[in-house]
Amino acid sequence: TQNAVLNELRGKAPVKLSKELSNRAAAIISGLVTRNPRKRLGSRGAGELKKHPFFFPRLKQASDWKKLLNRGFAPPIRPCKTKLSASSMHSRAASNAASRATSRATSRGAGVRNSDARGAEEFAAMQRAAAEGTAGGKKGG
Repeated sequence: TQNAVLNELRGKAPVKLSKELSNRAAAIISGLVTRNPRKRLGSRGAGELKKHPFFFPRLKQASDWKKLLNRGFAPPIRPCKTKLSASSMHSRAASNAASRATSRATSRGAGVRNSDARGAEEFAAMQRAAAEGTAGGKKGG
């Protein structure tokens, strides 16, 4: 969670990074989260950050940075275009969980199906109630 990450950054121990990160990604993240502000990557200006190996080979020259600022590059990852509210995400997750539970139960037999499906329906109802409660709290507050 976000709080766990912040707590780790505030601690004394070295920040643990995922082994799935590339060496360049790990190096830039480590540089940016260095606790001593004088040693932090970019403390000597933006040029220091721009020269980091993470940005090579795509952003070698000043003109490449200008192109980036003018949104001249196609993004490597296309984000989802639809905006989801918290309540729609909860209901979508609940309905997915209910359908998975029902399909699992169906493959196991009728005796288990009823209790498993009932549990999934109860879970979905709890998720909807929680989402509605959150939305109701926002309206009232």
